[in-house]
Amino acid sequence: MNKFVGVADGVGGWREHGIDPSVFSRSLMDTCKSLIDNKLIDLNPSTLKELLSKGYKELLEDKQCIVGKFE
Repeated sequence: MNKFVGVADGVGGWREHGIDPSVFSRSLMDTCKSLIDNKLIDLNPSTLKELLSKGYKELLEDKQCIVGKFE
């Protein structure tokens, strides 16, 4: 059984616009985890790019707000 760790980084600049970047990052990683848990992707090191791509597409199709606002 393979185990992977996902790290979503690189959207911290959104803070300058009052947006909590952790909402998007968490949502993307949760979606990727769901794809793995539900065996919707044959996970191996060569499919990690596909996993991120499918995870992102799922977020877009879900049409829920993935941008958090700082209170």
